[in-house]
Amino acid sequence: MLREGQEVIVQIDKEERGNKGAALTTFISLAGSYLVLMPNNPRAGGISRRIEGDDRTELKEALASLELPEGMGLIVRTAGVGKSAEALQWDLSFRLKHWEAIQKAAESRPAPFLIHQESNVIVRAFRDYLRQDIGEILIDNPKVMEMGASAYRRVGPPGF
Repeated sequence: MLREGQEVIVQIDKEERGNKGAALTTFISLAGSYLVLMPNNPRAGGISRRIEGDDRTELKEALASLELPEGMGLIVRTAGVGKSAEALQWDLSFRLKHWEAIQKAAESRPAPFLIHQESNVIVRAFRDYLRQDIGEILIDNPKVMEMGASAYRRVGPPGF
């Protein structure tokens, strides 16, 4: 139950349209390359409905081996098909670090304020294409390089 004056982290579920305001949710979802982390929704999760057969069975086994903190849920995206448990765990470590950064930002000052916005194409490219097997990223624009490096420092996995 919410109390008057209580601060909560919300995510826009649907953008505003016409005279209707944006739809908000407290069930946060953080999309990664292979996974979607739901840090405050332990009952949510599973495997994309578009994944069937042996792929689904393999992913269930891989999911069972992941180190997911208590109280959190995960969905495996279709891009996760054929990925090892190690690759999924690596992506999960990105999401967990991202969630920690969001929580830290939320505690840094009083609400309301924008904590995170993922519409930036650079940040999305890092999220969707940065993998363990990528050894080098070439960026020919210093501003874009700093933007990507900053995003990576905030949400990148340790030791990459």
